[in-house]
Amino acid sequence: MSSALGGKRPRPTQELEADVDAGADESDVATSPTSGPQGDVLPTAAEPTNSDVEAAIATVLKDWRSLAFRTPFTESLINYILRTGRALLMSEPSLVQLEAPVNICGDTHGQIHDLSSIFQAGKMPPQARYLFLGDYVDRGKFGIEVFCILLGLKLLHPTHMYILRGNHEVGTINRHYGFFDECKRRYSVKLYKAFNDVFNCLPIAALVEGAVLCMHGGISPHLKRLDDIANVRRPFMPQDTGLVCDLLWADPTEIPGWQANERGVSYTFGPDVLRKCMAELDVDLVVRAHQVMEEGFGFFAERSLVTVFSASNYTGEFENCSAMLVMDQDMKCSFQVFDPTRRVAAFNRLQ
Repeated sequence: MSSALGGKRPRPTQELEADVDAGADESDVATSPTSGPQGDVLPTAAEPTNSDVEAAIATVLKDWRSLAFRTPFTESLINYILRTGRALLMSEPSLVQLEAPVNICGDTHGQIHDLSSIFQAGKMPPQARYLFLGDYVDRGKFGIEVFCILLGLKLLHPTHMYILRGNHEVGTINRHYGFFDECKRRYSVKLYKAFNDVFNCLPIAALVEGAVLCMHGGISPHLKRLDDIANVRRPFMPQDTGLVCDLLWADPTEIPGWQANERGVSYTFGPDVLRKCMAELDVDLVVRAHQVMEEGFGFFAERSLVTVFSASNYTGEFENCSAMLVMDQDMKCSFQVFDPTRRVAAFNRLQ
């Protein structure tokens, strides 16, 4: 299929029927945080390679509960992933274009058990292609592993893993919501700065088959054509206003037009301005993340937009499902939903 910006393409369709996965049971949930001493991190002697990356990813996804005691991601290996991953991300445009089939995932927020469930259900790259919409860190305890796994898979399978920037991949945010403390406690402040240097290089939106526009937050009054996104130069630190800010922060609302966002940054947008923007951009569907959804996903504006959220029992305060949008090669969309009810009690013990 062509991924050109224009031309004929089938309209993506959505099904309300969703495959439901019970998710991990209580025995699959760690009961203590990964806050051990640096000596608990497995050592490596030689300069890391992609084989080391592959081995570390396999180890964590096979038994992520062991992260409570040790991690295969040494500081040397993390620096290798960040250094090589940064160069790969910078080789891609700010608006990445990809083909269907693809699995699209929303916020994961350091919840490694949700990431494990996603790959169990959707298969590992390169058996499946993935697009993650940002917010890999903060709130949860394993932001380091979540991002290293995703960027590591990007290194290993660059055409089958795409990762976008979320509003928590910004230093002024993750300094205060957990990721700074995670890096400082387990590794170093220097490594925290290295992560944010890579976050500044992440693409900010994706276009699937020229028809489906994906981002973390939402649309913007500054967005008039797709080239407005493609022309964003990286690396960059987002400002408090403007196109990039809105792509990371904006939210849909039933109130018409553009309104001030109660988050204190960016806007909310109504169905009317959404449809106008989609017509100007010539896209058929908008997929975004950024908001907790009770069922893991939710439609807006007569299915013109869908929100996908992939962190179940978010922060231990919600009883929400997590979900993954599954788009097949004909651009037909369904949802894999992960029911968290069997692990609520165990998850709360992590807090």
